[in-house]
Amino acid sequence: MSFIEINNLSKKYYNGSQTVNAMVDVNISITDREYLAVTGPSGSGKSTFLSLLGGLNKPTNGSVLIDDINMFELTTNQIASLRREYIGFVFQSFYLINYLTVSENVLLPLAIAGKSQKEQFEMLEKILEKVGIVDKKNRLADELSGGEQQRVAIARALINEPLIILADEPTGNLDSKTGNKILDLFETLNSEGKTIIVVTHDDKVRERTRRVLEFSDGKLIN
Repeated sequence: MSFIEINNLSKKYYNGSQTVNAMVDVNISITDREYLAVTGPSGSGKSTFLSLLGGLNKPTNGSVLIDDINMFELTTNQIASLRREYIGFVFQSFYLINYLTVSENVLLPLAIAGKSQKEQFEMLEKILEKVGIVDKKNRLADELSGGEQQRVAIARALINEPLIILADEPTGNLDSKTGNKILDLFETLNSEGKTIIVVTHDDKVRERTRRVLEFSDGKLIN
């Protein structure tokens, strides 16, 4: 049974008289606990697909169902609630706040989750232990290496215990050795039950996933 069901998903952008078809009638079924890569050349629609799947953008046509919930039939606030419950984002550029500590960066998503302070710190210790940076929790973000910063970003994505991780070029700013450690962590998270979808242009990343979706000119070709 599909955990994520994508039907006739299309996205058009308009620039004056010009229409750009960023996504064209995409249909995909993704089962629970899949680990897949999204590939294709620059401008092929990879990032558009991820933004639609994560509810950061709205399609021109089509639907995205997560756990039988039709995302784009929801209000903006309901979509935000769905994201908090189901989805964690990991980006190439980390998007950490440099003047905050590791702990403060990771706890940011819980600020609006209504968790008690005791619950927050219990969750924090658990997540930092999982990603291997519990000893860095009081360090400022800009005092960390690139690999450590990416682990903080992953911890932040995991703090709400989402079922889905969406990652956009998560190893793009890392050297090969550090990137492999991040992929090891993704494999562990997948084995623990997370559905992981990684946008990448790196063949080494796609070789580590279990399934590959390939886009070209906004169309799914494989």
